[in-house]
Amino acid sequence: MPATVSKTIAIVLAVLAVLAAGLGLGARTANQIINTPEPLQRIMGPLAENEQLRAILPSELGAALTTQITNKVPIPRALQGVLETAITKSSAALLSDPGFAAAWDTTIENTRRTYAVELETAAETGMEEVTLKFDLAPLITAAYGTLHASLEGSVLGRLLPQTIEVPPVMVDTNWPTADTLSASEANRWLAFAAAWGWLLAAAAVLLAGALLLAPRGFRGRVLVVTGGAALLLAAVLIIFGSRLSGLPVEGSELTQLVVDQLATGARAELQNISNALIVGGVVALLAALGTWIWRRENPIALG
Repeated sequence: MPATVSKTIAIVLAVLAVLAAGLGLGARTANQIINTPEPLQRIMGPLAENEQLRAILPSELGAALTTQITNKVPIPRALQGVLETAITKSSAALLSDPGFAAAWDTTIENTRRTYAVELETAAETGMEEVTLKFDLAPLITAAYGTLHASLEGSVLGRLLPQTIEVPPVMVDTNWPTADTLSASEANRWLAFAAAWGWLLAAAAVLLAGALLLAPRGFRGRVLVVTGGAALLLAAVLIIFGSRLSGLPVEGSELTQLVVDQLATGARAELQNISNALIVGGVVALLAALGTWIWRRENPIALG
């Protein structure tokens, strides 16, 4: 094979290896977010400390808790005002309760599972819009525990059961819409994301092929191309992530906070992928430098 042809193919393979690595890292992240609990916990967990959320959450929980109680327990008219006051106080007190963190984690996990199940259903039914629905049920259950503890020994406390069964209470974020990301598109991307291991393996094979195909004195340049391509792709992802904000949603202040946090988390995940590419790019450039130094120090061995 002519040297020019082998050099060109080697460079193409090196660039393809970087693209495959970037796709593999992104696919692995998407697959883990939908199919495993930890990534979404990492993304949504910090929202529990958001001051804006902590200001609006008690009223959201109070309204939902009032509905759950009045639907299950007949409350005398004379005690309804007392109940409303107690619910307001207990919903606010929940934010400082040790059980709040566990309830918040369960809420996030229920949200992830619901979205995954609805995507599976959409694949069977042909439905094109599946939106994220934030499940308040674990938080309502925790708020009820705080309420019951605060009413212990009172007339109202004796009327209320020790626990109540709270069905899923979904707050629809109305995002993503079918125009933004349809269910069929999401399912196609997830099917692709499931092959993230093959993409990373392909990246390794392509890079090995590029180095083996390149003429002996050209391998350092192949490594330079590899490192440069990795750094360029990392820069593109950083720029794209910086623009991923202000996602438009229709709904309450709570839904906007949830979607904004998802966008913040997506930027962080893109930054993690970029960091991995930067590390790989720097390693490739250092390897190229080492190859160049070795060639200068060993001209006889190469000759």
